[in-house]
Amino acid sequence: MMQNGGGFSMNDQGLSQEQADELNAIFGLGRAGKKKRRVYLWESVLQAHEMGMYQIIPITSSWALRHEGRVMNHCVGSYEKLCRDGYIRAFSIRDLHGNRVATMSLMFQDDDWHLEQIKGYSNAEVCISEEVYYDGEQTQTLIEMTDLHYVAYEVLRCYRKAWEND
Repeated sequence: MMQNGGGFSMNDQGLSQEQADELNAIFGLGRAGKKKRRVYLWESVLQAHEMGMYQIIPITSSWALRHEGRVMNHCVGSYEKLCRDGYIRAFSIRDLHGNRVATMSLMFQDDDWHLEQIKGYSNAEVCISEEVYYDGEQTQTLIEMTDLHYVAYEVLRCYRKAWEND
């Protein structure tokens, strides 16, 4: 299973590059000379699953959290301590092909879980669709909630239910 340098590779058990990188980080394997950061793990009561047109992937390691932040170009990677301490749970939301479309976080506050935020690449708004048009007399703005808004609240509902049953 180990390849040159003692690390995991994409050929091992059909791993994706991301999975191989995460395993290498967890077990302290990989390229020599590269500065290694400590990898912390935490649990999510909600497992990875599909929800409609999306995959909901719990982020349960400091490496995966930093990686999500880098790939999505936002600050979720800085939530490590909050995740380790059990105040935040983060999820990568992907399409059915595995492409990232958003990152969401839940926050434990006042003895319950709440939706903290859901953002797309570079903190793009993904819950609201806004269309501006001219109706012949004046400019109109049509604001609608997107599928991701409803997905986020369904993830929250599922997380609360799993938390109560844990």
